[in-house]
Amino acid sequence: MMPAIGFGVYQIPENETERAVSEAIEVGYRMFDTAASYFNEKQVGNAIRQNYHDYYKTSRGYHPRSLNSNAGWQTITSLPFLTFPLMAYAGEIKSAVLIVHGDKAYSLDASKEAYSRMRGDNKELLLIPGASHTDLYDRTDIIPFDKFEAFFRKYLR
Repeated sequence: MMPAIGFGVYQIPENETERAVSEAIEVGYRMFDTAASYFNEKQVGNAIRQNYHDYYKTSRGYHPRSLNSNAGWQTITSLPFLTFPLMAYAGEIKSAVLIVHGDKAYSLDASKEAYSRMRGDNKELLLIPGASHTDLYDRTDIIPFDKFEAFFRKYLR
């Protein structure tokens, strides 16, 4: 599913693009119109990668053998390929599913799309207010452990 509203970066000066895209992500944009002829692709990629950098490239989540901590991410990655298998089979999942996602995460639309394709009353989408994707790796103050326990007790008997 493509978002209905996108953020265009045409004619945004290179030195303002990264900040503009970061602010757009913060307020909820998930689609960006960019092209090589705009000469600001690198800045768009930098803004998208920032929350990954804040985790993988700092002591918070760095590990010398981690693909994400080293040269694994490109400036512009192919995010649709990361979620493709889930999208292709989401409607066939019969087991209980709890999707937990930060409402500020760049990939939020992918989780919403997967959830919309799932069938059955044993599926749930839980959004964590103010959280990015990587916040749910280690921010134990916002990870809903009580919700996990309740979900597991209900569906994994």
